[in-house]
Amino acid sequence: MKEYVYGRNPVIEILKNKKADKLYVQMGNFEGSMKKIYAMAKEQNILITELNKKKLDELSEGANHQGVVALVSGYEYSTLEDLILNGINQILILDK
Repeated sequence: MKEYVYGRNPVIEILKNKKADKLYVQMGNFEGSMKKIYAMAKEQNILITELNKKKLDELSEGANHQGVVALVSGYEYSTLEDLILNGINQILILDK
């Protein structure tokens, strides 16, 4: 499942872990920490698409995106069957 991460600092953290599939940036937004975001994305060969502010507002559902939105793959959970098949022999289950 794909999801969007928005805001300069959250996107920088995503890029530090090399987890972004694609970046959407606001047209003409090349100042401040955006330079770092562009450089990190370029280094990792991540596709960058420039969009207008209205489209970024839609992707971020009206949240403060600060001119950048990253498309990332959601966290992949393992099933109990997967764990057993991979040789996991101890499982800790917690409840409130």
